[in-house]
Amino acid sequence: MFSIIETTYETDEQLNEILHDEKRNSHLFNLAQGLVFRCHLIYYKQISSNHLLSHKDLLIFNFHHALFDFPSMQVFHHDLNQAYTTGQLLYDDNSDLRYLDYAVTEQQMSMTGASMFWLHALHDCKLDQTLPLPFDRYRLSNEHRTGRGTSVSFHFGQDLSHDFLTHASSNNISLEHLTFAINFIFLFKLTNGQTDLCLAMNINNNRYRDELKSIIGLFENIVPLRCQLDPHWCFHELLKHVQDITTNSMKYSYFPLQRILNQHPHISKHAFLDISLEFISYENNNTVMIGDSQLVPGSFSFNIKEDEILSASDFSLSIYHDINMNQLSCTINASLDIFNRNTAEKISQRFHFILHQLSASVVDNQMNKPIYELSLILPNERYLMQSMNNTQISFSSPLTCIHHEFVHQVMKYPQKLAVELDEQSLTYCELLYYVQVLSLTLLNEYFITPGTVVCQCVERSLSMVIGIMGIEMAGGVYCSLSPRDPQHRLHAFIQQTQSRLVLVHWLTKMEFNNDILLADIHSILANNDVISDADFDRLSCITVTPNNIAFIIFTSGSTGIPKAVTEATIVSTFYRVHSMTNTQSIPIGTPISNYRCMIINEYSQQSIPNQDGELFIGGIGVFAGYLKRDDLTAKALIEIDGELFYQTGDLVTMDSNGLLHYQGRKDHQIKLHGQRIELGEIERCLLNIASISDCVVMKWKDDYLVAYVQSSDVNEQELREHCQSHLPPHMIPSFFIILDKLPLNQNGKIDRKHLPPPNFSSSTDNRDGNVPRNTLEQQLQDIFGQAFHIESPHVEIPFGQLGGTSLDAILALTLIRQQIWNKVDIGLLFTNPSVRQLAQAIKPLLIFEELQETASTVNEFHEIHDYLAPSFVIESLGVMLLVCQWLLSIMIIHRWCPLLFPILPVCHLLFYIIYSRLISPRNIKDHNIFSWNYYRWWFLDRLWNNNTFWLQHILGTPWYNYYLRLCGARVSLNAHIYTTTIDAPWLLDIGDETWIADKTNLNCLYFNDDYTFALHSIRIGCYCSISVRSILFGGVDMQDNIIVQPMSSV
Repeated sequence: MFSIIETTYETDEQLNEILHDEKRNSHLFNLAQGLVFRCHLIYYKQISSNHLLSHKDLLIFNFHHALFDFPSMQVFHHDLNQAYTTGQLLYDDNSDLRYLDYAVTEQQMSMTGASMFWLHALHDCKLDQTLPLPFDRYRLSNEHRTGRGTSVSFHFGQDLSHDFLTHASSNNISLEHLTFAINFIFLFKLTNGQTDLCLAMNINNNRYRDELKSIIGLFENIVPLRCQLDPHWCFHELLKHVQDITTNSMKYSYFPLQRILNQHPHISKHAFLDISLEFISYENNNTVMIGDSQLVPGSFSFNIKEDEILSASDFSLSIYHDINMNQLSCTINASLDIFNRNTAEKISQRFHFILHQLSASVVDNQMNKPIYELSLILPNERYLMQSMNNTQISFSSPLTCIHHEFVHQVMKYPQKLAVELDEQSLTYCELLYYVQVLSLTLLNEYFITPGTVVCQCVERSLSMVIGIMGIEMAGGVYCSLSPRDPQHRLHAFIQQTQSRLVLVHWLTKMEFNNDILLADIHSILANNDVISDADFDRLSCITVTPNNIAFIIFTSGSTGIPKAVTEATIVSTFYRVHSMTNTQSIPIGTPISNYRCMIINEYSQQSIPNQDGELFIGGIGVFAGYLKRDDLTAKALIEIDGELFYQTGDLVTMDSNGLLHYQGRKDHQIKLHGQRIELGEIERCLLNIASISDCVVMKWKDDYLVAYVQSSDVNEQELREHCQSHLPPHMIPSFFIILDKLPLNQNGKIDRKHLPPPNFSSSTDNRDGNVPRNTLEQQLQDIFGQAFHIESPHVEIPFGQLGGTSLDAILALTLIRQQIWNKVDIGLLFTNPSVRQLAQAIKPLLIFEELQETASTVNEFHEIHDYLAPSFVIESLGVMLLVCQWLLSIMIIHRWCPLLFPILPVCHLLFYIIYSRLISPRNIKDHNIFSWNYYRWWFLDRLWNNNTFWLQHILGTPWYNYYLRLCGARVSLNAHIYTTTIDAPWLLDIGDETWIADKTNLNCLYFNDDYTFALHSIRIGCYCSISVRSILFGGVDMQDNIIVQPMSSV
């Protein structure tokens, strides 16, 4: 069990080597031989002859972690002191509990209550989905992990520790609950607003019984701790919720983790174990008294090198409470496989920062603040954001309207070339003349006033520029119409803007009907009237300010009816690209002058650097709104700190240098099987392949990701392997469709509506060798096709590459159990995911079971004659009676009163009630098959099956409950029952507000191995939920508030 070693040292270097070996050398222990404890005496320079320790000597007690937890230290100190002072260890074999006794006792404990608690607590929880922490790299599979980690620690400090300890004490709150609540707030913010957080809670002291507190052993356990928080809760509301879930979880913490995991067999990777939290309270004694001797800690420092830190999980956060010093500290461990060292340090700084915010709220008694308003943005990062938006500059000219600036340029350069097209050109002076002629005509003849919308539909020409400036100088609002649009579209735009006038020239005047007022620009300019001083005075009297609307422009309308936007911004941010810039990840830069950019999350709070958020743009370029669409304007323009910002719908991040990076569109961010996926990230990954010129990824029917790739020199296998190397599994498209050219709409954008739908068989049928080799492969191929919605799936391709989901896999497993072999488990399916692999795995198991059945058949052959045989007479009479009772009511109604045919279902249903009252067998145990009691049940079961056609119309209603009551069942009228698969309705007892899904089997009948049968009642309590395809066997006595998962048996 233990070993005692004596060594010497002379220098600190030698001592450090000894300590390092003691801490890191796993070969010092041998579990197979029971060597789990070492006592190491380290003498300075020479071993003492009398074995007494002196100054600079060290004593090390080293325990294997498999039998020694943290609280065992106090027990060991107590027992060591007792043995040292008395010369013996007092122990009563009859009353004292040993660690081995505890293990036996735990195996004998009833786990039913704990099992139901954990099943309910983790209902609908996505245990296989990793929380979106700020990873630097995607998580590797276990076989590729190095196990290297990094650790960052800090002390709360005197003030922070005092604030939290005082708050916990004054409000009678457990310090553990307080720190857990802080952790959940921090993770909610760090994961960009995840509200369903499930973590691994490390329980270091799981001594839930008093007699366990004096035992040395490993009483640790890991249990899930699930917190479903509301972002609008204040800290106290969250703290109350955390108290409840932690107390309940600790109550059933003795339930082994493996049994919790076994409750979810369809999950192959339990991602919640990758993120853990723990709270440890300890007494940091500087000395330990062993009899009259005093042991003090060694005066040496043992530094663990960075490359020696190990990390079994992705991320863990531990809070330590030093009871003696009344101080709190924190340690964050992170895996270097997915985090960089500086990222772990940044996370630590953010946690420290949120601690200060919560401390300030505690001190100032401002705990009603919603938790989503707490910020993880560090002071230096906030300064960086402010610096990014420090774009204010003053214009050199006091003129602020475009036509004013135009006149100013005419005064400066009257003879310089202003506009040129092919062989035509105008100087500034000539252009001003034509603009003034047009403006005066608009004022004098068409009575245009400031704010009047004037449309212009002309081809590319000098007249277009004249028209734009003429409308602006007259104070009108310019609206451009394209001559290439169809006539009905042009008329719709005119009607929407309520324009009274359209400027045209001879090429475009035929596009409009006679009911629209047109003005030919060429005809107006051809008049060539002399402009008088009065005309100049009139033009100068027109008041136009920067607050006036300059023009209206219509969007492309690719998502519906075009919307009239009153401002267009060509560019909002810029980035200077250097020759050495990495072209794979060019940022969109920083705001241009007098613009501001903010990255806002879904709770209208600023996102931290490197965290996705929606881009909001403010400044002088913000438009006035959508024309006559106040609803759209309210959605697009948001007031932040008294300034209007445009909600772009673009997802961006800001890096540590203050540069913006485009991540995709908000409306292209999807959720697939509970995972949030940014489609733009998959597209960027595919575009890194040199042979791909364009691509688009779409979600197909809420189940699959489909990637459309524009390339002529790539195949599906290359695409899949590239994605598998750079993306996590949930982001790998199920289908790759390679096209020579992606379809485009008239605006040059990818036309998603005309992308071809995925052909579920195209990626399989065209491959060689897709022919099943035997009947078993043919059966499995048919099942895969039905479960994964694919016609003739390839026999050698895993179902994951065929677009299969975990729910589809469960359906496939159910069909395999029904049609091929009922003992196939989920592990066999996931380890053999293709048709051929699964067939090769199942075939020997089927052969082995067939041999066993053959042997058992030979052994039982001679016993069968001792039991009753089927009665041909009774069965024939029963069939005749069934036919007669079914047809008799039809014949009577047809002969005497055809008008009563609508009550035919009632007659058939009443027959069953009468027969069940007369001959229904009650609780029967071990009666022979084919006995009289069996045929009584047999007849009623056939009669019930005949009536299911009528019963399906009243399922889930109180009428169905009334009918079951008449059949002898004890059913609450408020129950919701959707199944007719019931062996013996008169043996049912169903409580209030219980919900039973369709295709649920209520099996009161049970066949024994000795050719007997039994009928048992089924009792289901109140507020229970029985999911689809579940089976409840006779004898079930279900308590209240029980949830049965889909495809479960009870």
